[in-house]
Amino acid sequence: MAGLGSDRLSVARADAARQEGRFEEALKAYVEIAGQAERDPRAGAVRADALRGAGICRLAMSDWDGAQEAYEASLAAAEAIRDNSLIGKAFNGLAAVEFERGDWFFARQLYREARRHAREADDRRLLAQIENNEGAMLAARGEREAAEYVAGKLAEVGLDPQLFEPARTMNNLGLVLAAERRFIEAESAFQDALREAERQGDRFLGTTVSINRARLELDRDRPHLALSLARSALDLARERDYKPAAASALCLMGEVSLELNDFVGATRFLRQALDLSSDRQAPLVEAETWVTIARLYCAQNDTPRAIDTYRHARMCYRELGASSEAERILNRIEELREILPIEAERGFAVA
Repeated sequence: MAGLGSDRLSVARADAARQEGRFEEALKAYVEIAGQAERDPRAGAVRADALRGAGICRLAMSDWDGAQEAYEASLAAAEAIRDNSLIGKAFNGLAAVEFERGDWFFARQLYREARRHAREADDRRLLAQIENNEGAMLAARGEREAAEYVAGKLAEVGLDPQLFEPARTMNNLGLVLAAERRFIEAESAFQDALREAERQGDRFLGTTVSINRARLELDRDRPHLALSLARSALDLARERDYKPAAASALCLMGEVSLELNDFVGATRFLRQALDLSSDRQAPLVEAETWVTIARLYCAQNDTPRAIDTYRHARMCYRELGASSEAERILNRIEELREILPIEAERGFAVA
């Protein structure tokens, strides 16, 4: 077997391939490195790093089970050498898997475990990443607690540019500012995030930021600009075969089409979004898509079907642990039921 220095160089090369979006190539390299390191008792850290890299690739490829398996193997390798920093990184990855799968309650538990090990290792960079990741999850849930994470938790570890991933941090900040309707500041944050993602060559994060930027224009009542930006984001997502982002862009395009009273276009885009997000492929996007479909039924004066669809959306949000959003949907259902004759409310198949 080659020396440890050579192995670490191989990991660095695999990392470079992953960062450029060549996930299959990087995954193959990580698996080979991990297999070689397994035969050398001195190479526990290399094995843990390689397996974590494989988990990141699997996560980007929407292979949740494969990602979980890789991160669990990385955790076992890190625990064998009692490296708290590597243990924390593995838990951070496992939390990301549960976030993508839609089990946000379990994801928060895993983030807490990751944070504990990061603190024991005094790994401030890892701690910053964990706080950032959990802040993104809270922002996705649409809860005010996200603002606390951006303004409070991140400040606790110090806004050191050497610790933080600037693009991800600015994207999270943009989400919070947009939720507070501070649109000019949010636009600036998203633009900074896009520039930094481009500088780092992080195409996948750049696609996500592009979608958030497009949604901001919809919130600002600029639907035509929002649709144009969403189409560009969809092209980027398809180019990179990033299905969760493609689903998100299509859902947004459906929302914009609805705002423009283009019901045919809205129906087409929302059906495509469901194809890419259902069956736990992108749980949050699926929930958002069902809400938009319910709004489409309302616009078409099909109140019974809208109520049925809102109920389905509420179930999706409850499974995600997004209680605030589920409560808002319940209030909307009650509003619709007030205008619906009792005899008219019946179970409709959700189209």
